[in-house]
Amino acid sequence: MSTSKNSNSSALQKPNDQKSTAPPLVRVKIQKLFHGGDSKLRAVASVTVSGAFAVHGLKVMDGEKGLFVSMPNSSYKSGGETKYQDIFHPVTAESRQTLIDAVLKAYEQALTEQQDGSETQSGDEESQEDEEPDMAQSM
Repeated sequence: MSTSKNSNSSALQKPNDQKSTAPPLVRVKIQKLFHGGDSKLRAVASVTVSGAFAVHGLKVMDGEKGLFVSMPNSSYKSGGETKYQDIFHPVTAESRQTLIDAVLKAYEQALTEQQDGSETQSGDEESQEDEEPDMAQSM
């Protein structure tokens, strides 16, 4: 008689109690800026975590309390009500804050670069629109 083990147990790792590991490097790229109109959407961003994972569809939104970052999500109907579920999200409060700070910093830089680009002479060969900011920050 053979005993079967849970096939997923070998893939699971025990959490590391030591906090000696460096936080992952996060690169943020603002894909598109949005201005004015009735939409609260201000920008769409992508992030790369430690050069290993890419996450697309983070949104910089302008809410009642100021700018905030919305994680990529999917929507579904439940009881006639639309609900949203994050596709990606940081696990800890610290990593969430680091990610939000990095995205908002990249957004502010993109706005500054766009404003600087609009102030340059129209005869410039280089287009500021083609140069997208790429920010890196440890999570």
